[in-house]
Amino acid sequence: MATIVLVSCGSAKKKEPSPARELYTGNLFRASFAYAQALNADKIFILSALHGAVDPAMEIAPYNVTLSPVSKKIKAKQPGLRVLTAAEKLAWAVKVTHQLAMISNIEEDQFIFLAGSAYINPLRGRLVNIYEPLKGINLFDRVSWIKIKLAEIGS
Repeated sequence: MATIVLVSCGSAKKKEPSPARELYTGNLFRASFAYAQALNADKIFILSALHGAVDPAMEIAPYNVTLSPVSKKIKAKQPGLRVLTAAEKLAWAVKVTHQLAMISNIEEDQFIFLAGSAYINPLRGRLVNIYEPLKGINLFDRVSWIKIKLAEIGS
């Protein structure tokens, strides 16, 4: 059984195409990716709303798409932001499941999600062994929680 960590993307991005692990610049993504690396998993992928499950080394261009619900205030600040519809979220889940099935055993491998429910829920029932260490932790407390865990690991 392999361990695969899935880290959700973030809205803060560089302006130019970059390897996925460098494209996302937000504090939560950076902390989550560092934690994923510290877990010594067999594989790490970034869950991109546009591209699906992305290898961290894959170069991608910045984009403005999300699975997460967005307030009117945020939409006003980011007029180009596209929130996936229910049908698009289903298609995204099918795509991610297919991508993961190509490189893992989706019925036996353990998938550790460092992501919010908007990125986990569409994949429920498609992946058997899901672990959500951030479940129940407020979005604004996640970076602090991850930093504590990194200190415990010694990273």
